[in-house]
Order: sequence, then structure tokens, then C-alpha cells
Amino acid sequence: MAIPYVQECQDAMSRMSGAISAMRSALTEVENNFGDETWRGSLADDLETDFQGVATTLRRELQTAEDNRSACMAKAQRMQAESANPQAN
Repeated sequence: MAIPYVQECQDAMSRMSGAISAMRSALTEVENNFGDETWRGSLADDLETDFQGVATTLRRELQTAEDNRSACMAKAQRMQAESANPQAN
């Protein structure tokens, strides 16, 4: 009997996508506060600059994680097929 690697991968990817979406929303929420009347002056500008650097890096890493979804799924499919027929290995 095959081990359900594909379903496990799909479940994990779904959870990961939800977490990535929540992180992107949080980044946007913080960015929406920059320039607000309470966020003015050189300290606010410095904070915004620093935050944008971190946010850019984080968004790039989050995209990389999402881009790896197809590789994860292909590996899960291969492992599931191998588990269904262990003698062929």
C-alpha cells in the first residue's frame, strides 16, 4: 500500500500558503501605517527604510518557498510511487 506522501505534501503546502498569505498581509498592514500623521520625522523615515529592506528580503524568501511547491510535489509523487512498489527500487 502506498504511503500518502502526495496528500501530506498538499496539506503541508496548504498550511504554508496560508501562513505566507498572513505574513504578506502583516507586512502590508505595517507599510500602510508609514506616512500616517503619527509616523513622521527622521526617526520614522529611518524606521521605514529599515523596514522596507527587511520586508523586501522576506517577500523574496516567501516567494522562493512558494516556488518550491512544484519540486516538493514532484518528490512526493515519486516517493509515493516508490512506496507502492518497493520491489522495483
